[in-house]
Amino acid sequence: FSARPRAAKAGAEFEGEILRRCGGFGVGSRAPDDKDEGTLGRIPALLAQDTTCVGQDLWRVRLAMARVPGEPLDDYLERRRDELSAGGAGSQDPALQFEEALSFSQALLTQLSSAMEHVSTHVYHRDIHSRNMLIQEFPGRPLPRFGLVDFGLAVDAGKWREGLWRERGVAGDCRFWPVSAWLYFAEGEEETLDLRPRLRVEYEERLDLHAAALTTLEVFAKLSPLPPDAEQLRRQPAALQRLWALSAAWEEYWKDASRFWKVVYSVFSNGGDVVELKAACMEVGVHCVIQSRLVALRKALVEVKQVFCAWPPAGPTLAANADAAAGTWAATVATPGKGVFGEAGAVFFETVCAMISCGEEQLEPVPTWQEVGAMTPKNGIAQEHGPDQWSAMPSERHVVSLQRASFRSPKGL
Repeated sequence: FSARPRAAKAGAEFEGEILRRCGGFGVGSRAPDDKDEGTLGRIPALLAQDTTCVGQDLWRVRLAMARVPGEPLDDYLERRRDELSAGGAGSQDPALQFEEALSFSQALLTQLSSAMEHVSTHVYHRDIHSRNMLIQEFPGRPLPRFGLVDFGLAVDAGKWREGLWRERGVAGDCRFWPVSAWLYFAEGEEETLDLRPRLRVEYEERLDLHAAALTTLEVFAKLSPLPPDAEQLRRQPAALQRLWALSAAWEEYWKDASRFWKVVYSVFSNGGDVVELKAACMEVGVHCVIQSRLVALRKALVEVKQVFCAWPPAGPTLAANADAAAGTWAATVATPGKGVFGEAGAVFFETVCAMISCGEEQLEPVPTWQEVGAMTPKNGIAQEHGPDQWSAMPSERHVVSLQRASFRSPKGL
């Protein structure tokens, strides 16, 4: 990192400090095997760090650390989504596609929660999303390894809770912001959150939990089958109908969040008027729109959970609609508490729902990562295939290649 001024130098050096605090497990590139115990993730060790003054008020900070292989998760999801779209609705058995989507998203949350139990005692990442995650698939393994990258916006957890959030601006990918972050960004005053205790708690304690839950749902939605037409949808089992409804709720949230993000990104990347942008956010009520979408998303999660809690259903099961080749799958999901359908799926959706925050509409206490790890299914499909390793690499920065939208003014919101 070339750092100027001194504050940038301190920030770059802090990333090395994060590795010292969170590292020590080491990282290897081998595929996980069934002999690996537990799901505690591996975090790369810092190999070397150097700071050199290269000019007046200019420093070069160099960090060397273990590298975790993989491709950006959002690239992987877009490629898989394009493949599903090319095949069209009904090209594959929807129940099997939902099984894969649930397995992948559950594996991500299981691996992430085990790593964050350790990391969160030291830092808040503040920028968890699919572009800052890596995915690596292994031949012969049904589930991948996930990794978290770029701790460039991370802050000391203790100092953040003591009030550091008042000194640091809102940061990260705004598509994964909670309501409090949008409101704080738009108003820009500490009193904004001081006058709203629930929003202040959300901003102080839920940023990583909320973003991780939204990333988990992004994985689920983008790997899920395309919905059939309305008539065919009514003929589907209740479990599949609820899963499609959850995907639809995610798409509605993502459509609005992406629309706002494009405007914010355009202003900051093109040197636009940030004051005008913030005024437009308040005029449009961006935080209210986001809140309504998050409330709908949580409602859809609750409805899916309720169907899964009642598994197996009375009458014909999903096996009646599955191909003969899916016999082993049908036998698994028709058994209570097995696979991603049933008890394991219900617990998974309950966990994700508890992690998502929707502002002042929410009264539940903030779960810790330890509690999330305890809630995450340990006997679901993500564990039946053997534990997968979690890796975190707070070093490698991925340059996001984005198609910029044209906006005449921030009122394009």
